[in-house]
Amino acid sequence: MYHDDESVKFLPEAQPEADEEALGLYVCLAGHMPDDWPDRTKVTQPLHDIFQRAHALGSGLTLPRALP
Repeated sequence: MYHDDESVKFLPEAQPEADEEALGLYVCLAGHMPDDWPDRTKVTQPLHDIFQRAHALGSGLTLPRALP
């Protein structure tokens, strides 16, 4: 099973589908960027926002440790 398989859903069902689609992209981008990459927050901030929305819906999903 792959993270981009449409049958795989990591976020709560009530969370917007756009968050689910963005999650894989932003995690991949952020995971490959060095910590000192200029404007890295443009990639990491959307991830924090997605995870906050997930937690508001009762998800126990945790932000990957590699992200500040």
